[in-house]
Amino acid sequence: MANWPDARVARRLRDSVSEAFHVDKEKVKCVAAPYRVCPVGAHVDHQGGLVSGFAINQGVLLAFFPTKEVNLISNNFEGAVWFSLDEIPDAKESKEEACWGDYARGAARALKASGYLMNRGITGMIEGPANMQGCGVSSSAALGCALLLALEEANNIKVSPMQNVMLDCYIENSYLGLKNGIMDPSIVLLAQKGHLVVVDCEKKAFQLVPRPDSMLPPPYRVLLVFSGVTAALTETDFNKRVEECQQAAKKLLEARGEPFPIESKLGALDASDFQLFQCKLSIGEQKRATHFFTECARVQSAVDHWGTGDWESLGKVMFESCESSIHNYECGTEPLIELISILKSYESVMGARFSGAGFRGCCLALVSSAHAQDVAADVLRRYRERYPEYRDAAFALVAEEADGARLVDLCDRYV
Repeated sequence: MANWPDARVARRLRDSVSEAFHVDKEKVKCVAAPYRVCPVGAHVDHQGGLVSGFAINQGVLLAFFPTKEVNLISNNFEGAVWFSLDEIPDAKESKEEACWGDYARGAARALKASGYLMNRGITGMIEGPANMQGCGVSSSAALGCALLLALEEANNIKVSPMQNVMLDCYIENSYLGLKNGIMDPSIVLLAQKGHLVVVDCEKKAFQLVPRPDSMLPPPYRVLLVFSGVTAALTETDFNKRVEECQQAAKKLLEARGEPFPIESKLGALDASDFQLFQCKLSIGEQKRATHFFTECARVQSAVDHWGTGDWESLGKVMFESCESSIHNYECGTEPLIELISILKSYESVMGARFSGAGFRGCCLALVSSAHAQDVAADVLRRYRERYPEYRDAAFALVAEEADGARLVDLCDRYV
């Protein structure tokens, strides 16, 4: 498998920055932040649950050099971003059309709010796959992480990967108002090719589970089928589901006779607490809690299967995860549910589930290597026939695993 990003792409982006801003090439650096997929562990990170995932060979590149202000353009996004570090606008106060600039402003705000000395901004150019924004592969987390790494490099700030996870959460939670958890930035930042990233979101601890050495190359490929359904998560029921989980946790803690914080989490409880006191919950809250506790158990099973190379069993757990997302967490639009149904019809598909929140984006599948490209083409054909309104926006991608976010040189060596 080839490394991502390709050194030629990094050089081209460096040259573009050099030409656009009239700066020597030697002064331009490059950050790569990959997108991620999550085979099992849906909708539990914001509740302190157990999640899993790995990075893929698609993502965000940011070529930059230090300057006094922040000045960014993009090959994929409209508009430009400029602001002073002395006056970082609030997200809702920004008047510019380039809403992607909220992630740049949020990254600068996160570092300053955490007490880091910020004397220098960055000037540069962002590039990523034009058709993968908002597709359920954590493009927003990749963008946020890339910007954090670039600002830290410009200011000589030393930050651990887990500290950067929390800084990215500041961008999404405090600055943008999205109630997600730490899964996305954790996988983006911690991934290593050939390993499954497993994160305990309550303890903020992680482990890297290697794929068996005998499984090289792996007998599966990662298939992503993009539905063409797009919507900002703040415009879906995403935040509502998080609130329902918090309400369930509050009632269970109260039933156990313990004080509860304003934003209670199901991760503070055991499955036995839920079994004992579930009668205190509404039907909807019971479903959300059922998904949480069973999904955490599925993640542990998935970790075991990954470690032994039992891909058939891992795929079965993926299917079970998706069923719980649909029926217990009650997410998934009709097109995405239909995509899962189509994927299930192929013997060579070991497992599949929504990638992302399930309200938009794509479906993820593990497919036997020998059939991946054929399945990708046939699934896309059938889906486009079923939903012609998404014909132009829908596409399929056979992806490979990749390493996590990092500063790269022009030969794509670690630095």
